[in-house]
Amino acid sequence: MKIKFTFVLITISIILLSATSIFTIKNGLHKYKYTLADGESLELDPIVNPPRTPFYASLIEPGKEPNKDDLINEKSFPSLNSAIIRAFETDSNNIYDLITYTNSISANRNVGYWSIIPDARISDPTYAFFDKEGYVWRKIEGFSNYYHRLFKSKAARTILFNQALDIVVSLCKSYPSDFKNSVLKELEQLLIFTNSLQTISASTDTDDLNDYWKGFIFRRYQLDNVPITEIQTSIINAQTKIKAIDVSKRPDAMYEININDQVTFYYSSEKYVLYSKSSAKEIPFTYETTVQKIKFLKDNTGDYYQLTGTNNSASFTYLYDKNLMKIE
Repeated sequence: MKIKFTFVLITISIILLSATSIFTIKNGLHKYKYTLADGESLELDPIVNPPRTPFYASLIEPGKEPNKDDLINEKSFPSLNSAIIRAFETDSNNIYDLITYTNSISANRNVGYWSIIPDARISDPTYAFFDKEGYVWRKIEGFSNYYHRLFKSKAARTILFNQALDIVVSLCKSYPSDFKNSVLKELEQLLIFTNSLQTISASTDTDDLNDYWKGFIFRRYQLDNVPITEIQTSIINAQTKIKAIDVSKRPDAMYEININDQVTFYYSSEKYVLYSKSSAKEIPFTYETTVQKIKFLKDNTGDYYQLTGTNNSASFTYLYDKNLMKIE
């Protein structure tokens, strides 16, 4: 009987240690701590969806520092100033116009950690080029020709690809760890897609591909005559370099919102969870469900948390104790 009891204790200890090892490594890149008194509420959306700085802010104020929300900071990538790239400059356009265009796409479609696959719609460069005087028509009218001249050159493509890969690698090292997996999954899908390039009609509307990067690859193949073998080699090189990145010490969520040191929300790219410190229980949510507000309630039976939000546009209200046991 003593042996059996000892075995039960050991088993419970292993389970508890396992639970601890699973949850203690969970953390967010941006950490917030809030203390709520009985009856107080916290709105979550302003925390996880902070307002973005318009990408064009530095364009209309010459000399202003690059925006913190820009996907590409031109000052961080001096190789774009290579002689080969500068050889394609015109009186109206240069490589920084390509950066401006890319940042406008990123801002308008929220490309980055939360979404690496925007829809396939081609962005109109008209809306990327303006200053305090208005639209810069000389850049707008010359951009398409400049853009295609760059991508028709093997030497320029190589420099642009290597620089783009460096940017993605940098993001993998600075974002939470799940970003790396998202990029690798998309690269695998793009590699598979390249096998169908020769079978897709040249008149295909790339909007129908439902993936901006598939549309980008298809346009480079059709409009700029980039060989399929070069596209595939580039993707494979990207896979190899990104797989080698060590993200084991990176946070696994973008936001960590701790409330009363009892429950914590962790927001990652594909889901978010509510975690109880006392029970180690977690409740996962997909982004079809939006928890808009959490309210703290306390009485002589314990501490409780009321969640209100929407699920596919339908409103809900849930009540949990601090151990995340649902109160029916």
